[in-house]
Amino acid sequence: MKTTKDKIYDPSEDDQKMIDAVEGKYDRWKRDRRPHEIQWFLNGAFVSGLQNVEYDRVAQNVVIPDAPTHRQRLVVNQIFPKYRARLAKFLKGRPVPIIVSASTDSEDKLNAKATEKVLAYVWRKANLETKYKQALEWSALCGKSYWWYRWDDEKIGRMRVDTPLGPKVQEAPLGDVEVEVGSAFEILVPDLAASRVADQPEIMRVKVRDVEEVKARYKDVADFLHADSTREEIFQYERQLASLSPKGSYYSTQHDSKEEDPTQVIVKELFIRPNATYPQGQRVV
Repeated sequence: MKTTKDKIYDPSEDDQKMIDAVEGKYDRWKRDRRPHEIQWFLNGAFVSGLQNVEYDRVAQNVVIPDAPTHRQRLVVNQIFPKYRARLAKFLKGRPVPIIVSASTDSEDKLNAKATEKVLAYVWRKANLETKYKQALEWSALCGKSYWWYRWDDEKIGRMRVDTPLGPKVQEAPLGDVEVEVGSAFEILVPDLAASRVADQPEIMRVKVRDVEEVKARYKDVADFLHADSTREEIFQYERQLASLSPKGSYYSTQHDSKEEDPTQVIVKELFIRPNATYPQGQRVV
């Protein structure tokens, strides 16, 4: 945790050990994932038409080498049409949620039908069809993508209340399920040989969020949070790739002294599956 001018976060000895353990896992797992990050960003560059992008192992960044003065570079992007055609195969039939009854019993069939109607409503309300497409786009570049589910207590819903003038429908913060699309860049794992995330004993999600959003989400520690002004490059290749122009020029991603105050913070979530130490599992933020 960071500190504000008004309040100082002073972790206990046990909390400090947990913080050090999470930070140690973050450093090790991110270092193991680095080769995959490079390939993912090269995939993204090729789809974008930057066919001359290379990774400079000395400078440890993504660059476009200078072309010889006697040669003119002409790029024919044959990857992007194949990329779109592959996505079209997944999206040629609109995805529709389907619930299959647990048995042929009439009650189970009615329950499945009612559940399917509710899920179809959530599918439209949460715009999950678009989020499904976004997940497919990330999967085509990185080989995997995710949907993250959480319960948002602040979501506004409509409820019926009784008033002296009769029943009335009004809005109130009832809460609802929120679905976020996650890329492979957000996930850190200890075992790179495991073929499924479900086989991992632990996973960590790392995401940059607006500090005000984090304060609203974690009200009990909101007074101790402030924007992160460090220059830690969580997604350094993404920043470098964004600075490459199609003409091959490279712009530095370093910030100057006149930049505005930062408005974001790095959120690290560690998920531990149930084991002998934690029979119910554990989540550390």
